[in-house]
Amino acid sequence: KNMWFGTTTGIVNYDCENNKINTHEPRTNILGVTLNDHFYAASEKIVLPYSNYSSRIDFIGISLVDAAKVNYKYRMLGLDSIWRYTSNRYVEFPKVTDGIYTFQLLACNNDGVWNTTSVEIGFEIGLPFWKKAWFYIVSLVVLIASIYLIIIWNTRKLIRARNLLKRLVEEKTILLQEEKEVVEKIKVELEEKNKDMTDSINYAKRIQ
Repeated sequence: KNMWFGTTTGIVNYDCENNKINTHEPRTNILGVTLNDHFYAASEKIVLPYSNYSSRIDFIGISLVDAAKVNYKYRMLGLDSIWRYTSNRYVEFPKVTDGIYTFQLLACNNDGVWNTTSVEIGFEIGLPFWKKAWFYIVSLVVLIASIYLIIIWNTRKLIRARNLLKRLVEEKTILLQEEKEVVEKIKVELEEKNKDMTDSINYAKRIQ
């Protein structure tokens, strides 16, 4: 209904239909995601190799009553779970790395009526090689092999040291044995000389 008012400057027409609350949710769509300058549509399955990516997600919320007053809230699952608000029709994440990400978006119209269900887009960035299972397995095998080789090397080193010590002991034993034989020989010679001297003295006494 229209209402007419008289004012000092003339007649004013007030349309009561314009005062109704807009209860219609905006039609919200994610247009796509740009990762390192490469655009992917929302319908694509996005699986990328490991790297550091800059990302930009473009979207639109359509409200026929007042399109300029559509606002948004969003979150990026995989980075955090906090809803953030914006009036822009895009958001940027300067650095995303390995992981599985889901971008969720809600829009509200000029009267603050939000979407009841979020729209979303997902993408996956692969793991670096040092986070993959085969790398852990190879690392474990290399570690075990290294420990085994170190044990073998130390064991052989100890065996060589033991053999060297054994050889030195044997050589010292032989040397001592030879010295003992020399001492015994000298002792025998001294005893024989002493016996000869004693016999000579006794012989001389008998002659006297």
